[in-house]
Amino acid sequence: MKEILYLAQQTASPPATGGAKAPTSSSPFGQWGFLIMIGVFILMYLLLILPQKREEKRKKAMLSALRKGDSVVTTSGILGTVASVKEDSVFLNIGDGTRVEFLRSSISQLRKPSSSADNKSK
Repeated sequence: MKEILYLAQQTASPPATGGAKAPTSSSPFGQWGFLIMIGVFILMYLLLILPQKREEKRKKAMLSALRKGDSVVTTSGILGTVASVKEDSVFLNIGDGTRVEFLRSSISQLRKPSSSADNKSK
């Protein structure tokens, strides 16, 4: 039993260093580590988060400006013309009198008339 108590006392107390300071661990980047970490976060914000916010704002404006007669592309790749607009959905004419209802959020982009279509009509 005495051996166990002796061993517990030896492991619990720190070893005597004789007045010498123990070496401290430091960051591999020294004092600049914190600034480098902040710089990385700023870079991530500028490269990842900011462009995504701009794209969301652009898409929201595009969806709120949808009007009858606009030519659009859905997220599934279906091309159509807006027949009517509701609060959360859009009816698209996708060809030969076929009319399909889509959620507004499924509209990915507006189509611009191509210059070749303009040349054919002239």
